[in-house]
Amino acid sequence: MAPRISRTRRGAGFLLLLILAWALAHCNQPASLGDTTPGGNDASGNKPVADAAADGSATAGDSASTADAADAADALDGTGAEQESADANAIEADAGEPGDGSAGEAGDAAARVVRATPLAAATLPLAFDVAIQGEMAGTTMAVSVTHDSGTLQIGGDTYPIVVYEQIPWSGFSLTLYQAIAILADRWAVIWFYCTGSTLTGIDYEDTLGAPLAAYGATGTCSVAMRSVNAQVTAPASTLTLDSLVQGFALTGATLSYDGSAPGSMAFGGRSWQVYPFNLIDCSTKCGSPGWYELHSIFWDNSASETCFGIFYLQSQAPGSVLLEYSLCLPDGATPASSFPSRWTHP
Repeated sequence: MAPRISRTRRGAGFLLLLILAWALAHCNQPASLGDTTPGGNDASGNKPVADAAADGSATAGDSASTADAADAADALDGTGAEQESADANAIEADAGEPGDGSAGEAGDAAARVVRATPLAAATLPLAFDVAIQGEMAGTTMAVSVTHDSGTLQIGGDTYPIVVYEQIPWSGFSLTLYQAIAILADRWAVIWFYCTGSTLTGIDYEDTLGAPLAAYGATGTCSVAMRSVNAQVTAPASTLTLDSLVQGFALTGATLSYDGSAPGSMAFGGRSWQVYPFNLIDCSTKCGSPGWYELHSIFWDNSASETCFGIFYLQSQAPGSVLLEYSLCLPDGATPASSFPSRWTHP
């Protein structure tokens, strides 16, 4: 299904440009890769996030890898409303009471792992100061961010959110802002697409099983390039995780995982458990050389810190794994590292 970039029909030439822009914009390669895909990177080597299901197919939202001109025309002139409504239902579906894993084993579709997260009250030093106000098309989801933090509203409930990464993409006049929202039973990872002062799209995934999907959005963005101490305030919550990502083996002294149970990681003088909950397949569609992304929750065994991060498995580097785009609570740390871990995928 094609990306819903706009509700206004465009000329055929501009339509193709929009399709290309969206397809490229939905890839967030590790910063260390440099300029390896068409359109180029920003100075840090970043690109926006990939939009793909665990098996590489289209997500419940819009995967540009399967777009064609007819689908794009339907999306741009406002059709596809039934799918958009289904997308909203998928995001806002009640997950029920948090489980203890007794419904299944790790890796089973029914498995749940509960991770208690303590009250988070931290100051996160950032080099940008962004305000975002807007709504996700076809849903009751709205966001209000000032000075890099604010609230995410779903229905009548509000949850704290912090924007902690700025990812410019000057080739298509886009800037992405990566955020985490703390819900009662899950963490939501959200990417806001800003074109100048306009909020044009939102990508959403969460730890409870909502796959990464793209949605239209309306709203505003404004940013000042100045230092700001973002206030990270989140209540204690019970983090419920969906089934583990399957089909990968990571083998190393400091990072290991085989899909049968949470993996193990040694980092920063501490031992961590690693729970990959979502796979993004960028092995062929996002750039060359390709890569896989394991979107993961990891926590230290002393139970004081819980983090989100992306593990990058690069096709040209089967002997190492990168960890990037992380955020830990309650202390607000943003760890990044390279692990000498060999990875395989059938």
